[in-house]
Amino acid sequence: MQTEFFHPITNAGAYVSVILPLALPKPYTYGVPEELIAQIQVGIRVEVPFGKGGVGGQGKLHTALVIAVLEEHSADRPPKSILSVIDEQPIVHPIQIRLWQWLAEYYCCTPGEVMHAALPAHLKLSGETRLTLSPLYEHDISGLSDKEYLIAEALSIQQEISIEDVRKILNQKTVYPVIRKLLDKKVVYLKEDLKERYTPKTIACVRLQEPYASHPERIGEAFDQLNRAMRQAEALMGYVQLSKKQEFVRRQELYTLAK
Repeated sequence: MQTEFFHPITNAGAYVSVILPLALPKPYTYGVPEELIAQIQVGIRVEVPFGKGGVGGQGKLHTALVIAVLEEHSADRPPKSILSVIDEQPIVHPIQIRLWQWLAEYYCCTPGEVMHAALPAHLKLSGETRLTLSPLYEHDISGLSDKEYLIAEALSIQQEISIEDVRKILNQKTVYPVIRKLLDKKVVYLKEDLKERYTPKTIACVRLQEPYASHPERIGEAFDQLNRAMRQAEALMGYVQLSKKQEFVRRQELYTLAK
């Protein structure tokens, strides 16, 4: 049975249905404070408390994506409220949300897992996100608000700071909108944006064991011991020949010579 999680409701209401970039089986409903209703649209990110723990036991803070705007909720008790609106314009089109739904159904995964895979790293703010100062930032404070300036100054002193550090610096709980503006202005980067996204290639090399490594003149003894192991003797001969031409002998080169 197909589970519909996108409802194309466009009128502003008091509740939103959201998905989080987590392996959750369904979307969640949150209330919208009156002062934020005018900013709500399908396809924008909002800051929400989810689960247990966190400040005041209201749950850890996460970035969620609005997939529907609702006028009422069906839960037995009032839902938690969103804390802030991160985006001024939608970052995901309703057609993309429908595609995510299809992908979740087709690959037997959750919408949140599709969201996590689909969104670029800089759009997936979370409590584990760390910020670093952008090399493009020239310390021009003319275009920064007071809050943005405080974060930029903190990063000019420290190499990186966490989301929790930002909350302490600004002395406020909701900080994602400030971070989003700093990202847009190229003042900060997320740390994962700067990480190397590849694993350096390793090359297996071979060398002589002792005592032959320290006393190469005794290599003849090794050949004497291999008088009945023709393939091993050929490999050793190949090593001796290659080691005269190069400092390191790759294992693959010996395999090639032995063929």
